[in-house]
Amino acid sequence: MNTAKYSAEELARQAGIPVCLVRYYAQVGLLGEQDTLSTLSRGLDLVDMDAFIQCATVVGFTYEEMACLLELNDGADSRALRLATIKMGELIEQQRCITQLQMQLESWLFEHCAKSDSVNSFLK
Repeated sequence: MNTAKYSAEELARQAGIPVCLVRYYAQVGLLGEQDTLSTLSRGLDLVDMDAFIQCATVVGFTYEEMACLLELNDGADSRALRLATIKMGELIEQQRCITQLQMQLESWLFEHCAKSDSVNSFLK
């Protein structure tokens, strides 16, 4: 595991993300202390970590939950494992709801297009 320390600018350049985002992740506790940024202390590169954070944000995880879940890479403690189990259940339920909504919307779109006899009329 690489524990070399990098500046926010170096991390941002390596990951291809804005420096302000790296600093923000540090500020909210997702990277550790800003003055001792170490991209790979959690076994993740910043690109993977950013992807996790972006997706976790979309589904409603708090930064505290994200920080706890990121600790699973350091070794599983019981708190992180409990939270991961809870979040997996929530994600499964969200997937079920998304699938149901998607099927309903597809049905409505299909019905609309069938009634109008043209997809183009729907797009106008």
